[in-house]
Amino acid sequence: ELDCFTIEGPKISPLGLRTGDWEWRGKIAEGDNIDICDTQAKWYLGTVLKATANESNVLMLFVAFRVYFPAGTKRDSENRPYEGWSYQYDAWIPAHSIRVQR
Repeated sequence: ELDCFTIEGPKISPLGLRTGDWEWRGKIAEGDNIDICDTQAKWYLGTVLKATANESNVLMLFVAFRVYFPAGTKRDSENRPYEGWSYQYDAWIPAHSIRVQR
């Protein structure tokens, strides 16, 4: 039987074996600002909106490709000021993904 998995999945190699940086990734929490890469290989400073383990116990991050701060020139639906991209670009990304950096 063929076992299929994705490049983003934890089956590629055991967590922490090759990256050497799993410890900080496991501590990422809601409200943290992190560097995130979009699907077009462009890097942005973003905000973690939610961090939760999925059914496979993989830490998943719901990230916004934006940063909230008082001088932000845009407003979200809750009237909070930010800079970056709107909510339509928010995405779930595994914490162990190469698309997540600090």
